[in-house]
Amino acid sequence: MEVALNLLLKKAPLCSNIVYMLEWFEEKDQHILILEYPQPCLNLKTLLRYNNHKLTETQARGLLAQAVRAAKHCMNQGIFHRDLKLNNLLLNTRMMEVKLIDFGCGDLVKDSGYRYEFRGRHRPPEFYTKRKYHAGPTTVWTLGLMLFQMVTGRPAFPTKEDIIAGDLTFDSSLSG
Repeated sequence: MEVALNLLLKKAPLCSNIVYMLEWFEEKDQHILILEYPQPCLNLKTLLRYNNHKLTETQARGLLAQAVRAAKHCMNQGIFHRDLKLNNLLLNTRMMEVKLIDFGCGDLVKDSGYRYEFRGRHRPPEFYTKRKYHAGPTTVWTLGLMLFQMVTGRPAFPTKEDIIAGDLTFDSSLSG
């Protein structure tokens, strides 16, 4: 599926905030993908680690805006990334350009939603309460969780129970 999604992404229009597949090869029991590699770069999780685990609101806003453009482009192309997280966003440190990577968990957007396992700690509440989730709302949820972590230095919801309850505490230092 990852190869198919990468091929779909290459259809015009392109988005500067996505790492594109340049080539791919099929081997006996695996696919080999050759992808763009922006240099110099690091993923956003590493960037946070270098910055005391959080960014200023201005920095986070600029980075998130680019992540939103990438996610929106995917949705417009009919692709649900399904694994949006700080590790899957590369930052070209020279250009301050964010690029979305890793479509290995992705799927085509379906109106009927998804029932199968959701990867990572960014599961939406409906994954637990209804055992079903949808691409658009889940993408927005995940982007919000990443923004929260970028500006606070901590996950929005440390546990599954916190996600279900919607217990979220904002730092008083954040702008209103």
